[in-house]
Amino acid sequence: MNTPADNPEGGSESAGEGVGDFVLGCASLILGIAIYVLIPFQVNIEPIPGASQYVIFTPAALPRACAIAFVSIGLVQIYFGSAPGFWSRMRVALKNASDRLPSLLIILALLPTYPFLLTQVGYFAATVVFLAILTVYGGERRPVTIVLFSTLMPLAIYGLFSYLMSIPLPEGRLLGY
Repeated sequence: MNTPADNPEGGSESAGEGVGDFVLGCASLILGIAIYVLIPFQVNIEPIPGASQYVIFTPAALPRACAIAFVSIGLVQIYFGSAPGFWSRMRVALKNASDRLPSLLIILALLPTYPFLLTQVGYFAATVVFLAILTVYGGERRPVTIVLFSTLMPLAIYGLFSYLMSIPLPEGRLLGY
């Protein structure tokens, strides 16, 4: 284990680890609160007319569950990210943040293209492509992980919406639907 004397920057080799947890925890907490406050009240609580006997969860249940999960995960990450030595790790992590800035800017530039892709090629194709790109720019380099994540996640979400909540997802214009 490195001591501060080993590293003149004032931290260990994994200095950004706790800081990343703290920052992600804060972002997760804010996102969870925003989802809980804004989204469930804009979603129709009643299922699609005529489909109530097939619906297990109402459409408003998913945003509430996601909000509770985001807040819980955020609190855990904040707790573990603010362990002893937090501020020295924060200083080192901020110095290293400029390395990730180009990937972050590319991801932010791609975000507005997703709704366009949804309307053109449909939910599944758009989400697979978009998740693969986000995963690569997020730092993942293992092809199997990229392929599995970008295909299994949209399938799970499709199943949740289509079969459990009876909510259709966009099918797209270009594929002839």
